Amino acid sequence: AGRTAALLARWQAVGFTHGVLNTDNMAVLGETIDYGPFGFMGHFCKDYTPNSSDNGHRYSYEAQPRAAEWNVAKFAETLRLARVIDAADADMVAQGFWPAYERELLHAFRAKLALTSRGADDADRALLDQLLHALDESGADMCAAFLALGALPRAVHAASSADVELGGVLGRLEQASTSLRAAAKLARPAMPPAALRQIIALSTTDPARLAMFGIDDEVVRAAKQQLAKLDAIAALGSDVQKRARDRDAWEAWLRAYAARLHTEADGDTADGASLAEREARMAASNPAFVLREHLLQAAIARAECGDFAHVRQLLDRAQTPFLPGPIDEAGWSALVAELPTEDALDIVLS
Repeated sequence: AGRTAALLARWQAVGFTHGVLNTDNMAVLGETIDYGPFGFMGHFCKDYTPNSSDNGHRYSYEAQPRAAEWNVAKFAETLRLARVIDAADADMVAQGFWPAYERELLHAFRAKLALTSRGADDADRALLDQLLHALDESGADMCAAFLALGALPRAVHAASSADVELGGVLGRLEQASTSLRAAAKLARPAMPPAALRQIIALSTTDPARLAMFGIDDEVVRAAKQQLAKLDAIAALGSDVQKRARDRDAWEAWLRAYAARLHTEADGDTADGASLAEREARMAASNPAFVLREHLLQAAIARAECGDFAHVRQLLDRAQTPFLPGPIDEAGWSALVAELPTEDALDIVLS
């Protein structure tokens, strides 16, 4: 359970989604197999799933930790039924997954944000939840968003204050965020909105009928969330309104983040070496390159014509995905140029 929890936390930290996280695709060593429709999330969407056949988003980015928890519990139950372990041990395994996962997730995201365990766990989890909400609302590219934060720890440290200039970071986060049209594409559900509304209506008038088709409360809850997100995007009306909303959300979070960084700078261990160590962990936790679906598709198209140069180039880049420190202007410009276009959001895997 502990190994699997750590694996899932590392996946969540870089936006990796397995796609088919069935029980037979997991191993007790904390490893997984059957890498078919996997993907690294580009523009953030908590419902992201690279598997076009997963209409219910059962193994989406947001759902896969709970799926792994269920798989671990089922394995423990099987061992109990085989009398390999007793009921108490099976319960301990099943109940131990989620606390272990939350610890590992907080540890992973603290590293991504150049934070240590100096902060209270509950406060840092709230900061993380606020960050994930801003990412989901703005549709910011996950990889680019974290790289955009890279210079902030040193700026706060140098100023000896949480009151630092945020314009440059905000500008990069805006560049990494989606247009209104792209946001609508990211939020579009697997089923037509009319079908989702019918499911929601039947959950009140005829829940037994839904149960016949395996539609449970979780599916209904997801349908309500998907429609609410679509309605919120439609209500924005224009890119100008979306940018204003995104900027407000990002600025509020950045102020909270800078204040949290200041608690590190205030401590007796926050000397130059400590800051350098935190920056190094940050750089080693935020990839500057991930295998994006539109890049893979372009490489596949060339390879089908006999040109494998692009495949080799992607392989080389995938082997060295991290930068030694904060991204510079040239690196940032190159990263932005490689972000997926709106048309790239139509690429699906099967």
